Amino acid sequence: MKISILDHGLAAKTGHHYDYCHSLAIHLIESGVSVNVCGFQGARPEVGSAFRDLGCKFTPAFSRSPYAAFMPGASGHRTLDAIARRASREMERIAGADLWLFPTLTADHLLAFAQTRNPPGMVGMVHTGPHALHALGGRAWALGCEKVLQRGLKARIGAIDPLVRDLVQTYSQDLPIVNLPIPTHGPSRTSYRDRPRTIGFFGHQRQERGIALIPELSRHLLGLGYELVVHDTRQQLHFEDAGDTVQLRAFASDLRAEMVSCDIVVCPMDRANYTQRLSGIAYSALASGVPAVLPAGTLSAMRTLGLGSSCNYVEHTVDGILGAIQRLAGNYPAYAQGAERDAALFRQQHGIEKFVQRLLEPIP
Repeated sequence: MKISILDHGLAAKTGHHYDYCHSLAIHLIESGVSVNVCGFQGARPEVGSAFRDLGCKFTPAFSRSPYAAFMPGASGHRTLDAIARRASREMERIAGADLWLFPTLTADHLLAFAQTRNPPGMVGMVHTGPHALHALGGRAWALGCEKVLQRGLKARIGAIDPLVRDLVQTYSQDLPIVNLPIPTHGPSRTSYRDRPRTIGFFGHQRQERGIALIPELSRHLLGLGYELVVHDTRQQLHFEDAGDTVQLRAFASDLRAEMVSCDIVVCPMDRANYTQRLSGIAYSALASGVPAVLPAGTLSAMRTLGLGSSCNYVEHTVDGILGAIQRLAGNYPAYAQGAERDAALFRQQHGIEKFVQRLLEPIP
């Protein structure tokens, strides 16, 4: 079987675009599948090398990143249609496959798929509402669904979360949006200390992930005697005279393996950007059995509410986050017990093996 993984956000060895494509490629190859990973034409050279080292093909297929600026203006509809037509032509040049997999399906790529000549069946994972990247994303998504139905194309579109599924379904007419397993993988914590010692910050560090708060927050935590693990793929953060108390990770080949070395994972993400969007770091912490500190009012906090594995902060400030860390640390055995229980529940429903199994099922 031949599967092409299509992701125009795949441009660097960082973030969920790379993590998903890389881990899915590994598990598909292990299942005997021939894999072609199709990313952004401007991807850094090391991206292609990483996939070729796995034994799969890498194709720099797409000329436009999903994060490129889009100004709708008076001719917004024509601009968006032109973007989708260009992506459709680029899809038509991809080598033949039995299935296309979109690990991060966006509205422009759904519309592009829907108007591609003779495409194979597709499976797509949607992470956000269709307006997240494009002002006219809702129109593109609805039109894409309409064309898929009109042409009778084989498509299974799943959401990373039930709330996201319900949100996207309102744009999708009669094309069903289903729940799919979250394709995370790696070890889970099996034992816990009485008190936390190591605190981790993970992910593609940027403004919406709270990078501006991390330096001062780190100084306070080091002053309290904690050790830190800081995942910083772009090496933007620097810790003077920290010695062995700070472990900097430029790249984590196994994110969950890094997480289980921590006693607490802190997610200082911007609340407004994550109210209807899951944090990959938050659900990786949940899957790893590591207690987490999350901002109240986010989808990740809603999903862990009542599970006993996370502590929420209200004010997006150093003092607000530090207070939540101290509350969690003050009752750590109870949070650790909740995290261990929640990881077991997560594994019952999710994981990359379950995702690949669902991916390889025939599309009705």
